[in-house]
Amino acid sequence: MWTLFKIAWRNCWRSRTRTLIVISSIVVGIWGSLAFMGFMDGLMNQRLQSAIDNTWSDIQIQSQTYAFDKDISNDVSGLDQVLALLEKDTQVVAYTDRFETEALVQTAREQRGAKILGVNASREKRTLQLAHKVIDGEFFGEQYTRPALIGKKMAENLNVEVGSKILVTFTNLDSSQVAENYRVSGIYQSGNTAYDEYNIFVPKKSIIKLTGVNMAHQIMVKTKLHSNVDSVKTELQSKIPHGNIVNTWRDSDPMLAYGADMYDTMLLVIMVIIIAGLLFGIINTIVMSILERKREIGVLLAVGMKPLKIKLMIAAESMYYGLVGGPVGVLLGFLFITYFHYNGLDLSNYSEGMMEYGLDPIIYFDLPVRYYFIYGGLITLAAFLGGLYPARIATKQNPIDSLRSI
Repeated sequence: MWTLFKIAWRNCWRSRTRTLIVISSIVVGIWGSLAFMGFMDGLMNQRLQSAIDNTWSDIQIQSQTYAFDKDISNDVSGLDQVLALLEKDTQVVAYTDRFETEALVQTAREQRGAKILGVNASREKRTLQLAHKVIDGEFFGEQYTRPALIGKKMAENLNVEVGSKILVTFTNLDSSQVAENYRVSGIYQSGNTAYDEYNIFVPKKSIIKLTGVNMAHQIMVKTKLHSNVDSVKTELQSKIPHGNIVNTWRDSDPMLAYGADMYDTMLLVIMVIIIAGLLFGIINTIVMSILERKREIGVLLAVGMKPLKIKLMIAAESMYYGLVGGPVGVLLGFLFITYFHYNGLDLSNYSEGMMEYGLDPIIYFDLPVRYYFIYGGLITLAAFLGGLYPARIATKQNPIDSLRSI
């Protein structure tokens, strides 16, 4: 049997150029597809992490009807009780309670609709990462009595900068209009243009002064582990006052959750498509090799060599292409992904368009280790199976007719 595999290896190198072309195509195909998968995985992970860190956190607590009724009076019931519960929960790392309402933001020359978020600065910084996205000024600098943090896109729309005055107007609980002047203390860029264009953060104490009550429409909760959010959700839901609901980021952004769930399937589909394309190239090469060695195979059959051994020899030839090209392609793909995992791929030239969809212009590649082993194993198996069809062709021919062929 060992002799059979040695012969198969030598047969592969009868046409050195053809073998190198086939192996090179496998290497480039695997390398390129792994690079693409690493890019897509990094893109998905960054989009997901950005949404959790900047927008949703792990868990949100709100009124049961708040998702479809954003009225200012539709706040979290039993706020103090909920906050005390979160303070004692060992699974909760941090939390922040937010006042949220639609408002009108005005300057001397412009006005825009916006969402006003009244927050506690220290809690906000511990729970979400928006404080690290400030590109100019500070998150609620102490030099201003009533500071406001606005997005870069909104600053451009309103034509304001750090230190500029803006007037915020919204409808109070009694349906009266309340207004307050704020100073822009900082400008943030979250990586999501739509978010930056619409959300303004102000100190919650200034909102309490305007409304006369301490209320929260959402409480963002950060857990110790992202993986245990479902269990924390169930526990909190059983303890919080009636009328409130606990959501995870999956509940709040089902499209993002669906994309994350479907991602593994998408990667496997990409692998199957690439392997299928490479397989046709391998089969074509083996068939051409068999046609060139038609008389030789006829001689082997004529002297009594069993068809099974011939099939194994030809299948082994095909498998060798995968055994050589597969690991090399996987290694190059791993090195390529590792480099861009630490250095990132800078797509700043397309940053404006990417941020419209909440994507960071610098993509850090990533790919779970299991995919390297899956890819290497699949390409070797596919190469072996790809040799079975040409092997069947070879053993089906008549030895006499093969000997007579040119």
